[in-house]
Amino acid sequence: MKKSLLLFLFLIGISLSIPQQSSANDPILHGQLTSDQVPLYSTIEMTNAVGNLEGASNTVQYQLTQNSSIVQVSIGGKIFFIESRFLAPANKVLPDVESGTERQITSKSSFTIFGQKSSTSNVLVRGNSALSFTTIGYENGFFKVLVAGKIGYFPGNDDNISFSKPAMSIQVIDTKVPLYEIRNGNRVQVGAVASGYIFNREKEVTGYHQFVAKGKTYQIPLKGTWPSSTSAIIKPAAKPMFPASVRVEQETAVTNSTGQTIGYLSRGNMLTLHNFSKDKGVIEFLGSIAYLPLKNVTHSNLVQPKKNISHREMSYWMQVVAGMYPEFTKLELIGKSVEGRAIYALRVGNGKKEILFDASMHAREHMTTNVLLEMIDNYSIHYNNKTSFAGYNVKTVLDQTSIWFVPMMNPDGVTLVQGGQGAVKNGALARKINGSSNFARWKANVRGVDLNKNFDAGWSYINNNITKPNWMGYRGPRAFSEPEAVALKHFVEKHNFMSNVSYHSSGQVLYWFNFQAGAQLSRDVQYVNQLKSITGYSIVPPYYRKGTGSSADWFIKVTKMPGVTVEIAPYAGEAPVPISYWDRIWKQNHKVGLHAANEAWKRK
Repeated sequence: MKKSLLLFLFLIGISLSIPQQSSANDPILHGQLTSDQVPLYSTIEMTNAVGNLEGASNTVQYQLTQNSSIVQVSIGGKIFFIESRFLAPANKVLPDVESGTERQITSKSSFTIFGQKSSTSNVLVRGNSALSFTTIGYENGFFKVLVAGKIGYFPGNDDNISFSKPAMSIQVIDTKVPLYEIRNGNRVQVGAVASGYIFNREKEVTGYHQFVAKGKTYQIPLKGTWPSSTSAIIKPAAKPMFPASVRVEQETAVTNSTGQTIGYLSRGNMLTLHNFSKDKGVIEFLGSIAYLPLKNVTHSNLVQPKKNISHREMSYWMQVVAGMYPEFTKLELIGKSVEGRAIYALRVGNGKKEILFDASMHAREHMTTNVLLEMIDNYSIHYNNKTSFAGYNVKTVLDQTSIWFVPMMNPDGVTLVQGGQGAVKNGALARKINGSSNFARWKANVRGVDLNKNFDAGWSYINNNITKPNWMGYRGPRAFSEPEAVALKHFVEKHNFMSNVSYHSSGQVLYWFNFQAGAQLSRDVQYVNQLKSITGYSIVPPYYRKGTGSSADWFIKVTKMPGVTVEIAPYAGEAPVPISYWDRIWKQNHKVGLHAANEAWKRK
């Protein structure tokens, strides 16, 4: 019994003589360093210093140990020890620090932790041994490390990150890491990748990760990246239905489907626009679907006019142009067709005066849609670039007089002609009206009303012996019985248009007369002769027919302004104008919009 008690007391004595470090529950205290260099030890025995805690007067957090001459501090989640004689009472308390993504790093045998994100800033720790730390973030080339209660910055090139395999997944941990494309053996910066972005590299090339996306070779610096346990998932964008090339005009953030920034594209990048979603363009970024603001890109050629352009494609380009150039365009839904298809109007220019251009009132005359879309395409390019087109300074002209374009007044009829009975809801009715499944000759809307006889321009005087729905010529049960005609009526009534050009397709002639007289007649004669000079089309002499029901005649009647119906091509029979006529048609009409805008500006 006596020997056991003596042994017990001896063991207690030994344990009391060994310095004890504090526990996590011990209070955190604050003190000020009294020396510029305070030796830092990795063990409480204080045998070999692994570096210095630096900066006299720096406030630090510490905890007491059971040895009053030793205190412990935490650096990068690891406990170190310093002598308490190097501490004085602190005159301030360090604020709490928010933690970020934790990563384990191992330093080189010689390293420095700075007080700011700069290698020339004050030093917090200077080490002389390879040590492991837990970091709480990464920013501008520096790992963020907690040093005795405050954030320190550990240079990324002072760590020993191991990218162990040639092919592996990598995560970006810095805010922005440069992205280079290899062109002719040279690195050309094309943008940057953002924090959190994961990619699959193929190999390492002297300080860079290298990989291939969509046939192009890219490199990203090792600095600012980290091995990822998760592989990148490549999700390409759907094949573009209406592909177009666009140019990035300023450094632009690129986001994923959740709105998270995944990278940046530099000014001058040429991209394929795959689609759009509201005000965002859909593109591919390093092979995966991504989004960027449409307003940050411009185009050089959108519309391919030597083909049939559907209502869907027309609507697409109208929305894309409005999204790219909100500073000088405006898109309006002015109505819907019988089957609910959108009738869009697009303003180009910021002029207070306004003119109106419309097209495809008749279904088979859908090449007129191409004319207006090609005007929109070219005029918006030159407006944005502040350049001239067809002898006109486009921005100057359109900032004096805006043009409102309505490229497809009869979307159901156009869809029927282009796609046949199955393309529209009322196909069976149209088939019955037409008496044939071949709708090439069809001019009316989908329920057999000729829209260019449905306006209240002597409507009650129309007498053409067509008294029921037909592929052409039927005026409808009353003026403005059709939603397409009502849409244009309401749109005109909302504006003070200075003129209207309504595009039709056959005859190469200009209709302009609706009983004008006096100064109005002289003005309109002069105007139509100007259009004759530009287009080479013949002027139809005045005919004193009371009733036409046409949109241009109604426009003249209600606004007392010039209204001209332009027939763009030689008579093509009861069918659409052949695409082979396009080059000639565009040559004759490419400057009509700018001339009409300029004429309206000069007119009081």
